[in-house]
Amino acid sequence: MSNILEKYSEEDLIDVIENDKIDLDREEEISDEIETPSGRKLYIDKVDKSTSDIIRMITEGELILQPDYQRKFVWNEKTQSQFIESLLLSIPIPTIFLAENDDDTLEVIDGQQRLTTVYSFYKSILSEDELKRNSVKDKQLDEIQPLKLSGLNTLNNLNKKTLYEMDEKIQRRFKNVSLPMVIIQKDSSEDIKYDVFSRINQGSIKLNGQELLNVMYRGKLLYALNTICESSEVDNIFGNRPILKKRFGYNEILLRAFVINDFIDNDWNLRTVPVRNEKSLEKKERKYGGRLNTSIIEFLKEFRNDEEKCDELKTFINDSIRKVQIVFNDDAFKRIDNNDSSTSINKTIAELQLVSLSRFSESTILEQKELIRESFKKFLSDNTEIFLRATNNTENVKRRYNWGKVLSSILEG
Repeated sequence: MSNILEKYSEEDLIDVIENDKIDLDREEEISDEIETPSGRKLYIDKVDKSTSDIIRMITEGELILQPDYQRKFVWNEKTQSQFIESLLLSIPIPTIFLAENDDDTLEVIDGQQRLTTVYSFYKSILSEDELKRNSVKDKQLDEIQPLKLSGLNTLNNLNKKTLYEMDEKIQRRFKNVSLPMVIIQKDSSEDIKYDVFSRINQGSIKLNGQELLNVMYRGKLLYALNTICESSEVDNIFGNRPILKKRFGYNEILLRAFVINDFIDNDWNLRTVPVRNEKSLEKKERKYGGRLNTSIIEFLKEFRNDEEKCDELKTFINDSIRKVQIVFNDDAFKRIDNNDSSTSINKTIAELQLVSLSRFSESTILEQKELIRESFKKFLSDNTEIFLRATNNTENVKRRYNWGKVLSSILEG
């Protein structure tokens, strides 16, 4: 086992979340030595695993092939076939990265497409019992079809064949192929796990901040959030946007609103929030300091496995999106004015609408929905700039919740 020190501080981590140059497909091996002034540590195991061992780990539920935060399987048949050909020709492949969970299971951090391809090719020779075990452990594995090779140039005699249809010599060779792996141990600092994930993924499809948070702070809270975001109600309020949904855009906006909601008091001013679990943050209170991502990270550190907070999250989302739907319908989360309506989702508008309307009863909103809508149009017209530039700095957060004060004066007198 190697001991690697953390290279970056939490400030660097937050910058990584905001960096749009973080991608998925290209992997690099981690250096054994990283010089850093920090005392936090990363523990890793470097191992080679045969394909047969990998399949055993998958069928026994030891290796989670498609974690919630990962993209789904996207390689086409030609790409899969070329990868299998590379393995049979003993061509070196990039290192696969796994992360160890608290229950000793392993999740794929980097290499999901390659491992899924191995499983797809191997599947044709799995027994019925093994396939049933797979289904119990991970129902997504049922959807993966056995791979029939195609488009091969060097091993063209294997085209149009599954592994089951090949001779025993080829089957034996494939079963013994080894793949290089790095396993990030569960005792490692989570901030460093996050940093490793962001640095080893530098290819063509960029990871956004929410996808990175899903890796770094996976737990009951984000699982609850991801589950809610699969509902038709959430899909409808966002206007059924498959790309935004696929890249966890719904999740990002709803989490943002839930976190900000904590900082807004009953008079619509920013407040200091007492920390419920001081050990998790090593401080007694949280303050909004002008960087939303900092606040989100602190929130997830404190509540990532808090079941009570999970229930609060579900209630907040279901309640607030229903109220936003009543008032804004198809214009929810968009810029609206007297001339035309935008078709784009504005994160800041979404947050303000969700948080503000969550504070009023549904009966009041039903009675006054036209008045609420007109008051928002006027507020937006008078304060357009706070929804377009420096939206998360402290002063702009304070200014936008002046709409809450306007609503209170209108609806409560």
